[in-house]
Amino acid sequence: MLKLSIIIPVYNAAATLKSTVESIGTEEELEILLIEDASADNSAALCRKLAQNDRRIRCIFHSQNRGVSAARNEGMMQAKGKWVLFADADDRFVPGAVRQILTYADRLKTDLLCFNCLFESRTLRPGQSIAPRQFCVPKHLAVQLCEDLYGLQSSRFCGEMFRAVWGKLFLREKLLQSGVLFPPDMPIGEDCIFLMRFFETAPKTEFADACWYVHCTGAPSAVRSAKPNLLTLQMHEYRALLLEKTRLHGADWDTMLYSFLLHAAESWAANERRRGAKAQAVYRRTLHYLQNRPMDVPRRFDPARLHRSERARARFLQFHFLRAEAAAATLLAWKRATK
Repeated sequence: MLKLSIIIPVYNAAATLKSTVESIGTEEELEILLIEDASADNSAALCRKLAQNDRRIRCIFHSQNRGVSAARNEGMMQAKGKWVLFADADDRFVPGAVRQILTYADRLKTDLLCFNCLFESRTLRPGQSIAPRQFCVPKHLAVQLCEDLYGLQSSRFCGEMFRAVWGKLFLREKLLQSGVLFPPDMPIGEDCIFLMRFFETAPKTEFADACWYVHCTGAPSAVRSAKPNLLTLQMHEYRALLLEKTRLHGADWDTMLYSFLLHAAESWAANERRRGAKAQAVYRRTLHYLQNRPMDVPRRFDPARLHRSERARARFLQFHFLRAEAAAATLLAWKRATK
């Protein structure tokens, strides 16, 4: 059996895919699955060329675009390795990382290995270095991990990291036994839902304090681009989280959902500003967006459990949510508590 399957969904990635594949190195005990999702550029031709020059590469071609979730799901079903790594077609591995991961995997007796990564902007200035983001925290309970997803308690970066499937080595047998798949109907936030459901299966998890993966943050994405349907995309994730609330008991869902709404409103407002909207109009529409969510979360969330950078904003927005007398009482209590 092969030791490792590296699954890379490919969509309009002709400019970056070659460097991603080359960063894997020349290790032999692995396969590279390129799931080409009907790109509009010459990604398909590049996949074929890479496969001709590297017998470790297997290509799977979609006749129509089905999305990253479908690509990853197919990769999981087709994988032959004992372990599975997910990578994005515009990211890369640190030099020598895959060799170290294979060596580390030989002694693993867990279902999942999480490791650190580097974040790199496409707009780095010459000579500017990239720094590791440490996220390894020994949390093993599904509730704690899910709460971390939305920045609760103090480990905010840990939460951000657990919203992505890269930076993790999965035991393929555990993945298949769990039956967890990426939700194909979600255009954004699919990693988050996949990981929440996977952690519900209580995988044995190990954390390695090693930086093996480089995530490029400057590439265009559904959230960072100025798209008129951003609100719709975010609400796909919000509705999915509401469904998860009925599955995992014991987590502070009100605070988690409110934290998500704060971030969604902030990114939506930034998107509106990029599209040229006036600041005052953006403010009014953002409040309207928050006020019309289908839950009474703002009355029940626990501000003490939000990340400290969110508390003031949360209190300010809460003032606009509640009736005048309730808002005044909240504001008075807040002033007393912060004296």
